[in-house]
Amino acid sequence: IDANLDNIKPLDGGTWDAGAGVITWPEVASLGVAAGDQVVVRFEARVKPGLDNGSALVNQASVTWQGAAAPVKSDDPVTPVVGDPTSLVVLSNIDFGKATKTVVDLNGGDARPGDELEYTIVVPNDGDAIGKNTIITDPLPPQLEAIVPADNGVLQGNTLTWQPGNIGPGESVTVKFKARLKKPLPAGVAVANQAQITAQGFAAPVLTDANLATPVREATVVSVVAKVDLSTSDWSWDDLNGGTVEPGDGLIFRLHLRNTGDALAVATQVKALFSATTLSDIQPFDGGLQVGEQVQWTVPLLDLSPNGDVELRFKATVKEGLANGTKITVVADIAGVLPPPQVTVQVDAKPKL
Repeated sequence: IDANLDNIKPLDGGTWDAGAGVITWPEVASLGVAAGDQVVVRFEARVKPGLDNGSALVNQASVTWQGAAAPVKSDDPVTPVVGDPTSLVVLSNIDFGKATKTVVDLNGGDARPGDELEYTIVVPNDGDAIGKNTIITDPLPPQLEAIVPADNGVLQGNTLTWQPGNIGPGESVTVKFKARLKKPLPAGVAVANQAQITAQGFAAPVLTDANLATPVREATVVSVVAKVDLSTSDWSWDDLNGGTVEPGDGLIFRLHLRNTGDALAVATQVKALFSATTLSDIQPFDGGLQVGEQVQWTVPLLDLSPNGDVELRFKATVKEGLANGTKITVVADIAGVLPPPQVTVQVDAKPKL
């Protein structure tokens, strides 16, 4: 009996010798030569699980009788060759189609920049063949850092690899890793991640799925919730003439933009609002543009404070003829920042006698 068969069950009075791997049937006292004279003996067996696709099951019986010079071997009637073994070809398949990847935010709540995530990859083999030399690879997205693989995973460059070896039919392998969302990140950015599984004989890798209920194999996506916070931005100023602020003095106004949130501020629109009744000769710096009683800037990218702080400046002249005690106010118009940062300078226009 072929070694790839088990659960051997002889019928018709046969006896199974597991040690020798042979079934023997009782001696037939007499067998005639007339048409239809025959003895039929049978056995049942199971094809062992996990056989490779294309494996051959080869079986051949032998018959002897009194006076026979040598045993006669059985013949496979479906082939033209006389006296050949009966052979069956195993059709089997490795099925990693239900491989999944899930993620949990270990900080709880929304996924925010700086949060620690734990990813879990589960690879079940729902086929009837062994997945040999199985390898799981996971190219990581650029928004992740501080990668800590578990379950013998190896990080090389920006790719994690596990080599669980063979995964038999009905077996499953689970691997995990932890990672941290970089800080800052743009609000609403989608951090997509999808692992790949290969095994011996695979023409193409199988991708993990975030949701088995949908027809398409989807990447596992973390939607980042982040916020820009410019509320600590403030003004400073200098009198280029020194001393008290007097009509005709030159002033430099500086707006210090500080992002204390956890999102990158992109293309931030900033306006400095002033009154032409108190300031003249406006000279914007740092890419600013005067439009009427405003100086306007667009800041392409504002990283987190303090390293990402940006200073926006403009120069102005205190108008002649202002009364003593006149207040010069400059207000910063920044979307989402209330109350708006502002600075007030008081004019000293006392007569000098």
